[in-house]
Amino acid sequence: MSEDTYAYIWTGFFILCFLDIFFILYVSYSKLEEAEEYLKNSSEVITQRYIWKSGPIGKTMRLMRLGGVLARPNFYHRHKLASMEDIEKIPRSLKAWILTPCHITVCLCVFMFGFWAWEELIKRL
Repeated sequence: MSEDTYAYIWTGFFILCFLDIFFILYVSYSKLEEAEEYLKNSSEVITQRYIWKSGPIGKTMRLMRLGGVLARPNFYHRHKLASMEDIEKIPRSLKAWILTPCHITVCLCVFMFGFWAWEELIKRL
């Protein structure tokens, strides 16, 4: 591939990252409080609220941790950080709103790292 192609691909990645940041902030400010209300007795949510407070970075971190709770509920239940009953009470649409930005962020990071590794491999051959 030419240098221009690499530049276009990286530019696309960075544009997607900025769009993801705006999507994360939108979900953090519109859906996070509602989701945390379902898990108000969870020690994980209580701890994260205390640590991260309510600024943009704090809400983003709380959203990502809540995404972890919803993506891996058995882990948090086994370590007594959240109850399965509370997690199951959260509506599916709200779970989707919480998990989508988390999954997009993970996919972007994996694809960016993979593309960088592939680019380095091609340079060495």
